[in-house]
Amino acid sequence: MRFLVLAYSYPPTVNPRAVRWGAIAQRWAAMGHHVDVISGWAPGQPREECHNQLHIRRVGGNLTERMRGLLRPGGAIASPKTDRRSSETQHVGRHSLKKIARACHDATWKKLYWPDSNCLWQTPAVKTAGRLLEEHRYDAVVSVSIPFTSHLVAHRLRSQMRNATWLVDVGDPFSFMDQCTPNNTALYRGKNTAWEHRIFRGSSAVSVTSDETADRYRDLFPDCADKIHVIPPLATQPCGPVNRQLQSEPLKLVYTGTLYRDIRNPRFLFELFGEMLKTIPRRGLELHLYGLVNDCSDIVATYQRKFGSALRVHGTVPPAAAQQAVANADVLINLGNSTSYQLPSKIVDYAATGKPILNLTTIDHDSSAAFLCTHPATMTVRHNDFLDQERIIRDVVGFIAAPPTVDAATLFQWMSPFTVENIADRYLQLVVPTETVQDPTTIWRNAA
Repeated sequence: MRFLVLAYSYPPTVNPRAVRWGAIAQRWAAMGHHVDVISGWAPGQPREECHNQLHIRRVGGNLTERMRGLLRPGGAIASPKTDRRSSETQHVGRHSLKKIARACHDATWKKLYWPDSNCLWQTPAVKTAGRLLEEHRYDAVVSVSIPFTSHLVAHRLRSQMRNATWLVDVGDPFSFMDQCTPNNTALYRGKNTAWEHRIFRGSSAVSVTSDETADRYRDLFPDCADKIHVIPPLATQPCGPVNRQLQSEPLKLVYTGTLYRDIRNPRFLFELFGEMLKTIPRRGLELHLYGLVNDCSDIVATYQRKFGSALRVHGTVPPAAAQQAVANADVLINLGNSTSYQLPSKIVDYAATGKPILNLTTIDHDSSAAFLCTHPATMTVRHNDFLDQERIIRDVVGFIAAPPTVDAATLFQWMSPFTVENIADRYLQLVVPTETVQDPTTIWRNAA
């Protein structure tokens, strides 16, 4: 069979959708299917690649990547102390230019673009995909968001798909995103809902990663309810090794991911960590943060001053370094989102390690808590529970000091629904309904 995948983000770009669809496309190609991928181009990436049955074409990107490079913030809070004075002056100058450029961007382009900041990719993607649809007959076309622009590309080419199945794969919701909105919702909220509904109606099937998201969409678009399916997160790392006796000195608590003031605020984590330091000697406990701090930089800086060397902020690091940090951790920290319909993509890779996971939530119906409810090495602490501070601190310290033991067989069984083999098969079941494959969510839901 032949598939066309429209995914703006694709490896070597590193983000949840790129990693997910890079693995699925490779899996389909290994199964003997021909897979054509059209993605966005970024500096340093080849425009075209061909690996046996997998053909990748990267289009557009010249203007948008220059803008993105100019506006992209640094990952860490402070520069290394070894910087020379001239380097510091240059850094300050570049930082000032970035601030000016971002202010201009936010006051003009950001208020006007639609459907998202990747809208300029639509034209070159339509051109390339249109040519491929003329040359080949596809069994299925898959459009992947974010960004929503990918779905608009497929919509514009609907008449050229002939009898191909059109699968709309949704990473994050579009029309009801209240935080980190894709565009100026004061101007486009009605248009966002109307177009997302149009895309759903025109598609053959829609896939999302959580039950909460599926339920929200079924309420919003009841005429499309039967099209909406849940395909769980993909594990990008193999299982294990299962957790060992804690030996590091000091004990390392590790968080990997991006912080957002409105979606994934670290203040609760810092409050809890501060109380833990009072129970465990300061030299015996460290909290390591890996990833962008975004609009939480002031919060992080405040607690850096308070905690000193016990709080280590590493900023953005290469994927291999982040994986090594997880491997060296004694306890993994997950911050649940402030929205029930978004599941942090890293949570399944956390679960695969077999290490203890401290899951911190701020809402009642937290998607991470639901996902991890049967995981054998997880403790969930809700912000409301922190009112009983003494008991919570005692329980958390006990969990860290003597975490549950996870045997390899239990971990392997728990993770089986999230392997690339099961996830790729589940997508095949949607795009080619005659395929007979096991629904991996059955195992997951039965376990819950």
